[in-house]
Amino acid sequence: LVPLAANPLVGPHYHTLNALGAKNVPRILRYQEWWRLLTPMMLHTGVLHLLGNLLVQLRTGAMLECIWGHSAWLLIYVASGAYSALASCVAMPQQLSVGSSGSLCGLIGAWLAFTLITWNQTLPYDVEERDMQVASIGFSIMMIVALSFLPLLDYAAHLGGLLA
Repeated sequence: LVPLAANPLVGPHYHTLNALGAKNVPRILRYQEWWRLLTPMMLHTGVLHLLGNLLVQLRTGAMLECIWGHSAWLLIYVASGAYSALASCVAMPQQLSVGSSGSLCGLIGAWLAFTLITWNQTLPYDVEERDMQVASIGFSIMMIVALSFLPLLDYAAHLGGLLA
């Protein structure tokens, strides 16, 4: 751990994250380290970053895994994570990036798509719950988009995950 002045999220130095596999566009292109499109979703800048992502994953991810099944959930999670890293490479090539936020945003985007696709399959007594769920997902997406532009956040990974 480094002092809070160096990493306010209570975690390692960015050199350590880079050595462990953070998204690093020059290394991806020059040294063909394509695995860096997958490893960032397993790394976090610190304890606070990890806890925030775990909170979303345990609340939303577990529920979606029950609905979609393990295989579909994992495919969406990994594909969204890779796509979000790719979006980050294009939009923010000079910055290191880590975190599972892009994958989580992908799950939330897929949840909205799933809800809209299955819209007419809702039983009459579940319509109110479905409508509240869509409002909740919409509010979550608005918050993600609004907060993604704060310092130290990777807006491209968040938006890329949502669009994946």
